[in-house]
Amino acid sequence: MIYIDGTTLDTLGRKSEYPIFLTLGNIPNLHCNLPDAKVFIGFLPHLTTRDNKLRNSKEFKQKQRDLKHRALKYLLGPLLKEDGIYLAVNGKVEHFTIYLSSIIADMLEAQDICCTYKSYRTRCPCYKCLMPGDQLNNMNIKQDMIDLRNHENMQEAIASHNAENYSIHEYDNFFWNFRIMNIYDAAALDHMHLQEIGLFPYMLDYTRGMLMHQYGKQIISKMDNRLATITRFNNLRILKKGYQQGTKFTGDSNLYTIASCKNLIICYIKFIKMYITSRKKKFNEDDLKIFEREIIDWSNDFVNIFAQFSSSGLQLPKLHMWRYHTIHTIRRYGALNGLTTETYKTLHKNWIKNPYRMSNKKNTHNQMLKTIRRQIITNTITKKTISLKLNSMKSLLWELPISEIYTFQEKLKHEENINELCIEGMEHLIACLDIYLDDISNASANEEIYLKIYANGTLSNGEIVYATSKFHGYARFSDVAIAMGDTDYLTDGGLCYGKASINVN
Repeated sequence: MIYIDGTTLDTLGRKSEYPIFLTLGNIPNLHCNLPDAKVFIGFLPHLTTRDNKLRNSKEFKQKQRDLKHRALKYLLGPLLKEDGIYLAVNGKVEHFTIYLSSIIADMLEAQDICCTYKSYRTRCPCYKCLMPGDQLNNMNIKQDMIDLRNHENMQEAIASHNAENYSIHEYDNFFWNFRIMNIYDAAALDHMHLQEIGLFPYMLDYTRGMLMHQYGKQIISKMDNRLATITRFNNLRILKKGYQQGTKFTGDSNLYTIASCKNLIICYIKFIKMYITSRKKKFNEDDLKIFEREIIDWSNDFVNIFAQFSSSGLQLPKLHMWRYHTIHTIRRYGALNGLTTETYKTLHKNWIKNPYRMSNKKNTHNQMLKTIRRQIITNTITKKTISLKLNSMKSLLWELPISEIYTFQEKLKHEENINELCIEGMEHLIACLDIYLDDISNASANEEIYLKIYANGTLSNGEIVYATSKFHGYARFSDVAIAMGDTDYLTDGGLCYGKASINVN
């Protein structure tokens, strides 16, 4: 599997590169998504010019496309040989046959590789199939009615000078030489670009348009204020510039009909359920049927609610690809977790952007490659195995004898920067200690018990539980799930949910 995606090197976005990474497609997703499982190959060459007229010309784009495909041919040409390679595995020499299974890329890079048109206003905007552009918002087309692209029908379209009707450039694609791979199928969906920074931002922008039309700008300011008060926790993503930074909408407001808040909330709930399912590590056929049903339900709600707030009526290639090509991609290439680019974005920073900033901005390729080579050698020599100490507490906050716990409780109530959850946790702690001390019979009356209260602790499974009023300027109290065992509690499959309010030893 190879990954190709452009990244900007400077803060102004004037300088960009197209790094290529390689990984193995037949290893578990858990290992495939680790940074160590990726290998940086090099940079995909591209033409640059300051002349806007030349940059937008047909000839320049053709030269750009030809250069990229020549580079990919030079890089991947050896895979067309059927000799295979020999590798030493566990002291034995084994013969391996290597082939290109998939290419992970954002939509623009995938369209470059497939040589299809990039505009969604073309006749067939999807690089995987021949769905007409005016049907991209139709969520009720039968799967067997969709004509998929393949090497044969695209070659025939070019040979018959009918490429424009298929939204494809008249160019002999290098990937047509791969017999066991269909490049239009192998250019796999990028989970992060498609869903997390694709469809979900669409929902936010269109929701903003709905709310502003119904309630005005004041409601957006209220939402920003409420977002700012949310307690930070692991993996929480906050809109740093507020919700007012959305896309502006135009059109005759008299034509708009406002969906009820209930339908809007249901649409978001369906998206969350669908997103959770999409993150599964493995799928069987029953799982895929459930997932497909979730995709269809959310897609229909999304179009019904938001189509009137989109200038194109939600004729979006990403929406079409998510609705009609996701399930096939999972069946063909495995769970979407293996097709995400989250790890690659970290590698972009460590292996591309940082080496560029360390260069003198002249002849940058050679300097960057030398820096990367030195980093790899240094990491190989100095690399140490870091073992996380499990079942341990860190960041001591307070230490006190149990006899002073009531005084300490009153003191916390009058502290300005102490979160209410911490005070509530102290109350629960006192109640539990009373029960504990009443139950034990071998405790000496003169024996002093000391309590140590920590900001965080590491569980046996490696998860870190936070319970502190000050974590980088914010309160942080972890959500936890507890296996209750055989009890009379009302549980969710044997689990109870809550917040950690205090870590005590």
